[in-house]
Amino acid sequence: MPGPLLVTKLYIPPLRSELVPRPRLVTRLNQGLGSGDPADGSFARKLTLVSAPAGFGKTTLLSEWLHSRRETTPSLQAAWLSLDPGDNDPARFLAYVVAALQGLKLGLGEAVLSAYCSPQPPPTEALLTALINELADLPAPAVLNVSLRSSPASNRSIRRGRDTNSERMGGIWSFVSKREPVTSSS
Repeated sequence: MPGPLLVTKLYIPPLRSELVPRPRLVTRLNQGLGSGDPADGSFARKLTLVSAPAGFGKTTLLSEWLHSRRETTPSLQAAWLSLDPGDNDPARFLAYVVAALQGLKLGLGEAVLSAYCSPQPPPTEALLTALINELADLPAPAVLNVSLRSSPASNRSIRRGRDTNSERMGGIWSFVSKREPVTSSS
């Protein structure tokens, strides 16, 4: 099992007092929610990618958006994860994803993490399928925000999960990246 996790990587950042409102970008993020009611499972998009150079306000934008959504749609569940280059190890990456998802439902992903860390882990496809199936059992769709800080192993893991299971993902997965997004053809 990976060592201790830094829990502050799982917190949605607080709103900043010097926030520059970005209504056009918030509207575009809201469009991904479809009707805006997570209870009816009508997300318009399965994946939202926010990509821009460092310092352009990606994290601030998503924090503002999630805080505003919580005020207007209290039933919307959200999980947050900030990754950095120290999270390159796939086991550590998976441990962080599971920890973030457990903010949505206690115990979610624990069996997947245990299986991955076993002496003979199952194929990645089987682990991702099991995790996606657990997400599909959530009572309402949820948002998972993953903030990447140039973590190549994490990028590969995210790409594999996205490409393999994109139609089965429940809710919106949003990714924040300081680099160009990794695409399926990469």
